[in-house]
Amino acid sequence: MDESQHRMKIARTQDWYDSIWKTVGKCVFCDLKDKYILHEENGVVLTINLYPYIDGQMMAIPRRHVKSTNELTQVEWEIMRKFGYIAKKFFKKIHGHKAMWSLVKTGILAQGTVADHLHMHFIPFDKQDLCNWNFRELKYAPLENVELYKKDAREFVKNYMKFDSKYSNKSELPIVCDIFIKNKKDEFLFERRKKQNKIKGDILVLPGGHIDSLNEDLITGLRKEVFEETALKLVENKVKIINSDISELTFIKKNPYLKANLEDKEKFLRNTYIYSIAVNEKIIKPGDECEEVIWLSKEKVLASEHVSDSTKKMLHVLS
Repeated sequence: MDESQHRMKIARTQDWYDSIWKTVGKCVFCDLKDKYILHEENGVVLTINLYPYIDGQMMAIPRRHVKSTNELTQVEWEIMRKFGYIAKKFFKKIHGHKAMWSLVKTGILAQGTVADHLHMHFIPFDKQDLCNWNFRELKYAPLENVELYKKDAREFVKNYMKFDSKYSNKSELPIVCDIFIKNKKDEFLFERRKKQNKIKGDILVLPGGHIDSLNEDLITGLRKEVFEETALKLVENKVKIINSDISELTFIKKNPYLKANLEDKEKFLRNTYIYSIAVNEKIIKPGDECEEVIWLSKEKVLASEHVSDSTKKMLHVLS
């Protein structure tokens, strides 16, 4: 164990700890180090605490420098809640702790080291005397805790999926807009997504994507997504909606920190459009989440194992 890790391990029980948080001189949560991160999702990071009160302690930190819980989006809140569930399961499995505190630090007086950057502590709770901040003699240094959690990535994956299936509470469905685009050969444009954004079954998708901002109309959002993914500039008055329904897909998310694959089943409102003019396929270039563009005839679409049934049904309607 190097000297810096040893100092982090013993810091809370030393008189000189106060001098650490008073002299940082920057927001450490705007400069998070990958080696301490366990997972990141929708702009929220799950990381271990460098100066824990007790072995195993974790934190959930938004990447955005927000000062208050009032500034968190619904998605950010949901991810922090998910991380708390996973942290508690990890504490029990790895460290034998059956209880946990969730402590949100908000406001400058509560956050001297991080320039008022909101964060949530997940603190294993083993004895009532912890209420008096009797810091424990730690067994593990920060990087040792990281390794303990990484060795049991299977536990993370299990509880990640269990939370989504049993406790996920999204009051609003995300909106996805996509579009049928044809070339002069009557072939339809599909995309193969990049490895970190795969859909289970390696499903090919139509150009489009999530509409994150509702401050603009859906067609504007669709045009932006299509341009980012294909370099095609849609002519707005040539775009026509053909279907709107609730769909569901399972996304395969990569966790580069734990080197694990996570299955995330997502239900969303899907609006599908058609582009009324044929395009020159030579101007199409894959970008953003699109790894490769593929042109398929109607017959090949209907025969493909990598096109969803809902997309095939819409193609029947178009014909």
